[in-house]
Amino acid sequence: MSRISFLDAKTANVANAFSVAAILFGFAGLAGIARAEYVLAFDLILLGVVCDMLDGYFARKHGTVSNFGKMLDNFADIFLYVLGFMAMYVSVFGITGGGFAVLAVFLVASILRLCYFFDVGLVWEGGKNYYVGMPVYFHLVLFQMLHFRADAMLVNAAILLASALMLSKIRFRKFWLVAGWLYIGLLLLVNHLPSVWKL
Repeated sequence: MSRISFLDAKTANVANAFSVAAILFGFAGLAGIARAEYVLAFDLILLGVVCDMLDGYFARKHGTVSNFGKMLDNFADIFLYVLGFMAMYVSVFGITGGGFAVLAVFLVASILRLCYFFDVGLVWEGGKNYYVGMPVYFHLVLFQMLHFRADAMLVNAAILLASALMLSKIRFRKFWLVAGWLYIGLLLLVNHLPSVWKL
């Protein structure tokens, strides 16, 4: 038996190892943002996203789904999709009164969205899984608005729209696993296109 009391068969498993890896990649991405190495930072975040996809897959495959794992996954989501984007926003635009207010709304909406998902999970309807409210992994699109130096007002409008969609009752279809890989691949490709932030 492990000397650390909470590490047992329900917590020390492959799925949770991927969640921890996702958190570490998210943290490494934050370090890259702090050094203004944006392309590397987003690559690291995308590696974290891959781990975030695999944790749920292995949890379901091995029958190790647990509240501990779900909470760990939520922390990974906070590092990858919330803190990562907020750090990059501040690095690109700086922080002003308006920007601070927009990021505060974004932070609260993201946390409420994650808490709601932890409590309710996916909705099964018509043989398909749906999220109620926009899932946080769509934040990765906001990263690309920063990538191409979209106007601050446009980015702020997109953040507020994303915040409203996260708190809405609109249902979003859960990605197939293949679609998830295509989404990550497309973002990786876009991340390595010529952009202002590489200059």
